[in-house]
Amino acid sequence: DEHLTDLGPEWKSMESPEAWRGSIWAIMEFYLTRYMPSNGLIYNKAEALDKQTMIKAATIWSAELLLKDKDIGTLEAEKLADFIVLDKDYFAIPADQVHTLHTLLTVVGGKTVFQSPNF
Repeated sequence: DEHLTDLGPEWKSMESPEAWRGSIWAIMEFYLTRYMPSNGLIYNKAEALDKQTMIKAATIWSAELLLKDKDIGTLEAEKLADFIVLDKDYFAIPADQVHTLHTLLTVVGGKTVFQSPNF
């Protein structure tokens, strides 16, 4: 639900920081912590997601939303095997550090589509 364009002045308190643009990890961190660094506010902490739920929302449930859950979203036989390699363990780091994750490698259908120079 992250907006891709700037909102009007009445919504400025919910504007995401410029550093978040293009960073799925920073956006995921917001849903884990409900903390908005651009204004220092916590938005309804009771709605924060746990890491397991957040990763499902980004993978399995996103595939379902696209009506592609038979083809993508989980690592199973007969599915397009896409996966990433991260520089840190998503489940081991604190929720407020998820924005520091970096994707080192992305593989889709057995082909490398992104490889960081650091990998």
